[in-house]
Parts: sequence; C-alpha cells; structure tokens
Amino acid sequence: MSLWVMDKGAVAPFVTNMMGDYRVVGPVAKGVQYAFDQIENPADLRLDYDT
Repeated sequence: MSLWVMDKGAVAPFVTNMMGDYRVVGPVAKGVQYAFDQIENPADLRLDYDT
C-alpha cells in the first residue's frame, strides 16, 4: 500500500468529488464531542478531532 498525503486545502474538493459517487463518512462535531457520520457538506468534516 502506498502513502498519500494531501494539503489541507485539497481536502474539501476531494471530498466533494467523492460525494458525487460514494457515501462519504468522516469525523463530524456532535455537540462538544466528535462522531463518524455521513458527510453532507465538506465543511462539516472535522480534521481536528481527538480520538
């Protein structure tokens, strides 16, 4: 498997493109916590979540 790193600014366009063909799931804010849920808007994706 290859490692692939993208700039933070490339994440939203990538997610938008993926949403056209796939169900995209990622970390979203749920109150003061985070949960993995379907992404409806790339802006909802939280890359600063804690595990």
